[in-house]
Amino acid sequence: MRALPTAALILVIGLAVCASASADLPYCAEIVATKSTTAPNTWIYTVNNTSTAPQYALWVFGIEVDENTSVLSTITPAGWTVDDESDPHFITWIYMAGELEAGGSRTGFAATFTGTPAFQGFTAMFDNTDTGESRVMDGMVSGAPEPSGALVLLTGLAPLVAAGMRRRRARA
Repeated sequence: MRALPTAALILVIGLAVCASASADLPYCAEIVATKSTTAPNTWIYTVNNTSTAPQYALWVFGIEVDENTSVLSTITPAGWTVDDESDPHFITWIYMAGELEAGGSRTGFAATFTGTPAFQGFTAMFDNTDTGESRVMDGMVSGAPEPSGALVLLTGLAPLVAAGMRRRRARA
């Protein structure tokens, strides 16, 4: 019975290490999602180029949702184009008017899905304006459902439920 709480602790530590690894990169992005209060199954996104090195400009980002959810429609701000037809579970926004500079932020992105996504991950691409090289990073959309959070919750609750059941049996 002690193996389960130990496994849960290892999982939590592993997730924390993975989450902090992106903080060491000179290129980084944050995608923040807010569920619309007026349109069902619609999420509004803000993309932030949180790169610590000024030469990393963001020019593409994509949002992936679980296979049980599909994209119905998108809204795209001026200067950006969207591909929401190639894959029903993936949206790609490309900044055609230039690049989002380090420290920059852009709002006006939205997507309507067939249901509430179980998770939303993202991929962001950066150009190094000094060298011309491209870099890619992956992450989880902030404010959106996250499967690892549910997994940690369930993993943590399982030992408590088992302990409660054991106590009830002992009293009976």
